[in-house]
Amino acid sequence: THGETPPEALVAATNLATILLLNHKAAEAEGFARKAFVGHKRARGGDHETTVRSAVLLIQVLEANGKVFDAAQIKRQYAARISALGQESRRMSHHAPVRQRLDVDVDHE
Repeated sequence: THGETPPEALVAATNLATILLLNHKAAEAEGFARKAFVGHKRARGGDHETTVRSAVLLIQVLEANGKVFDAAQIKRQYAARISALGQESRRMSHHAPVRQRLDVDVDHE
């Protein structure tokens, strides 16, 4: 479809953001993490595992950049899905192109 980012570009953006974050270059990672999250959400919907994983990555990048308010908004929106994915990932973590730690603290209200 017109304007949709190809899946391989989303995977590349996710991988670049992850590598940059792991190398303490969160400022450079943010654009890639945001592109991956928005692209996956648009292509697959908000509940898809890949979208949730990209949300976790974006939260980690935003927190590393000191943008805790932005990170908190995504955390609130995805709290239940992140929690469910964290439980599921112990059994089925082999689907992710880049292994991510799902260690985002989610505040349950």
